[in-house]
Amino acid sequence: MAVPNSSTFPSLQELSAWLPAFEVLRRLESGRDSAVYLARQTALERLVDIRVMRNPGGQEESLMLARLRARAKLVHPNCVAVYDVGKSPAGLWYLISEHIEVRAIAEQIQGREITPKTAFTLALPLCSALQAVHDHGLHHGALSPRTVLITSAGQLKLTGIGMARLETGELTWIHGDTSSKAADIRALGATLHEMFARQPPSPDGRTARELPPAFALVLRRCLETDPARQYTSAAQAGHALLDARQAKPKKEAAAPKAADAPPAKDFSQPAAAPPARRPVPPPPQPIQRQGRTFMQKLDAFLWDGLKVGLHLTVTLVSIGSLVALYLFKDRIVIEERIERPGALPPNAAAQSEEPPIPAAVMGALPAAPTLPVTPAVPSPSAAPIRLPA
Repeated sequence: MAVPNSSTFPSLQELSAWLPAFEVLRRLESGRDSAVYLARQTALERLVDIRVMRNPGGQEESLMLARLRARAKLVHPNCVAVYDVGKSPAGLWYLISEHIEVRAIAEQIQGREITPKTAFTLALPLCSALQAVHDHGLHHGALSPRTVLITSAGQLKLTGIGMARLETGELTWIHGDTSSKAADIRALGATLHEMFARQPPSPDGRTARELPPAFALVLRRCLETDPARQYTSAAQAGHALLDARQAKPKKEAAAPKAADAPPAKDFSQPAAAPPARRPVPPPPQPIQRQGRTFMQKLDAFLWDGLKVGLHLTVTLVSIGSLVALYLFKDRIVIEERIERPGALPPNAAAQSEEPPIPAAVMGALPAAPTLPVTPAVPSPSAAPIRLPA
């Protein structure tokens, strides 16, 4: 960084006098072609950066003013915003832009703070921001890890748009736009390579071995010097990165024979855009139930009490019945009556007997005849049996 030249660029008091709407706080950096100041816009209470540039004069001044106006029209969430462009009474041009507390991604790469997952999260916004630059008819011209900034909230911000980088590393608006879209895409590939592999690519365009094959292919196509093989836009590179991330790993198959080998892929045709994604429906809203009123709570309480009382009553009656049966089991006599088929009840026989008929009605019975008596004859078996001595 060159030593500030107070005779070339204004002091804090001079700049405050030129721009009364801003309170100039301090000078951030100073170089050969420009100096950057930190100021506060009092009306909006926000910090801004004021870049004061020397006047190149002639045709270069007109070309620079056209680039500054085009840069001021670029509005993108991942690009540093430009608020105003003007010329001071001393003939110096100034550009007022957004001030954010950021760190260059180059510092985070050196500190090994960028993981592959974080790098992919930042790669897509970087491609989107560069595509917006090209859509506005501008070229970045100085894309590198030093012009990619990361805010404290993790948001990517692209700076240095439309500027050229001098041999000393200073960014300047003085020199004309010597960049191109193809050069920006090659710079995009080199920046992405440092984000993913934490090292710059080789001069011949080869990528690091530790990169996944799908990502390495995307970076090689960005670094291509042949326009027929290089991506035609930053958006196309972003779609290719997304496809490489979503591609599922496949098992390595056996190497085919030379006769059966598939034809080489033609990189001259632009990669097809990814299919449109279906919009994800919003999650259903939770059902909000209204609380019960006092009467509803009272009614529920009474019903619960009634059910509990009924259960207790049935339980107590059952227990009392069992206790009574146990205590009076010896005093309870159960008469069993067995009824047989055709049997009469106990008093039925007495009730069915008829009274005797009087003898006067029936008359006297005749006398029984006298039967003869047969004399008794001793039985032979009645004689005593004498046994021989």
